[in-house]
Amino acid sequence: MPERFNPYRPFPSRTCQNSLMPKRSAPFPPIPLLEAVRHTPHVCMAEAARAANRTLARHYGAYLDGTGIAPGQSSLLMQLYYVDAIAVTALAARMGTERTTMVRNIAALERTGQVETFTPDGSRVRKVRLTADGRDLLSGLVAHWDAAQQALKDRLGDDAWDTIMTALRTLADMEVDTDAAGTPPLRGTAG
Repeated sequence: MPERFNPYRPFPSRTCQNSLMPKRSAPFPPIPLLEAVRHTPHVCMAEAARAANRTLARHYGAYLDGTGIAPGQSSLLMQLYYVDAIAVTALAARMGTERTTMVRNIAALERTGQVETFTPDGSRVRKVRLTADGRDLLSGLVAHWDAAQQALKDRLGDDAWDTIMTALRTLADMEVDTDAAGTPPLRGTAG
């Protein structure tokens, strides 16, 4: 059976040794920057963040198992708990996600009766709010969510928890902009 691709294990040589990738008759010339970081796991911030996000989703998912709701949906219900009714676009901005993603997430919760969308008279803005069923579900699942939070905090320790939360908030507050050369620098505060 061919060996499964592992992006964190470097290839033994510059030629492609992975059976899932086509073999080349001649090796590629080395790329200096990639050679310099060859044996450094998670050198890319985006890669490390995606890996951490997958781990967090599995962690919270394990605690929410049996509640009938996924971690992302629970976050959406929690945000709706704090507002009476909110425009879909404003909710997406509040949660730091794309409007189209928010529309899909809301639609799934609307099908199960946890939220409802409506357009107020005289308005063209679509709003969303928690239903009584959604509030009941949220009331039952917050204990599961809190247990997941506490388990993670216990495992990391208070100092690491605070450091990670601060770093994540800083990253979330950064904006991507493109300068005249087309290079997208990050803008934001570092603290």
